[in-house]
Amino acid sequence: VVKLSEGSVVKLGENGSLRIAELDPAGEIFKAALDVLEGAFRFTTGILAKGRQREVNLKVATVTDGIRGTDLWGRARTKNEVVCLIEGQAEVGAEGEQAVTLDQPLQFYSRQEGRTQPVGFIAKQLLDQWASEVELEAGKGAARRGGRWSVRLARADNQSDALRVYDELRSAGYPAEIFPTMEGDKRAYVVRIRSLPSKAEAQALAERLRGRFGVDNPSVSG
Repeated sequence: VVKLSEGSVVKLGENGSLRIAELDPAGEIFKAALDVLEGAFRFTTGILAKGRQREVNLKVATVTDGIRGTDLWGRARTKNEVVCLIEGQAEVGAEGEQAVTLDQPLQFYSRQEGRTQPVGFIAKQLLDQWASEVELEAGKGAARRGGRWSVRLARADNQSDALRVYDELRSAGYPAEIFPTMEGDKRAYVVRIRSLPSKAEAQALAERLRGRFGVDNPSVSG
């Protein structure tokens, strides 16, 4: 979750990647340029931010959104970009093409294989399904600030073996870390994920990773 200083919030889905290309919060008009490099996102303006003038440009892979609205969802995948308006207004377009205006709830813009598709409408049920991609669900193993539970995923006698597991987990989007520890007079390396808010979250993550990425027998502690 990325919260801008004027109150807007950008939520990213699993393996989502965001780059802040420009940020100028000091002037009378709040200005920002955000690049969603990969994955799903949702941009929402808070109640306090709605009354302030702002110019926010959101780039989704090859598609650029000029946001005048308060709530929209989008997703960037290889040769497949989607932007859906939930509330407010947005100008959307690809480089070299004339932008189109989304000004009705559930309107969406999409590009497939580098080609812009006609603007259409989606069913509310489908939007709810899309929007769930950026929400942290209880029991899905989502790490949160302040959580005290952790999952021990692997133990290795040398750093290179621990790094192999660590690299696989990191490449898959999991916030793994390596913790060096002493076992008697020998050093060992533990791969773990911390900051899980509950035992249920930690157990869910342990079961999700069991048998994957070099994780054989994960254990939970809190």
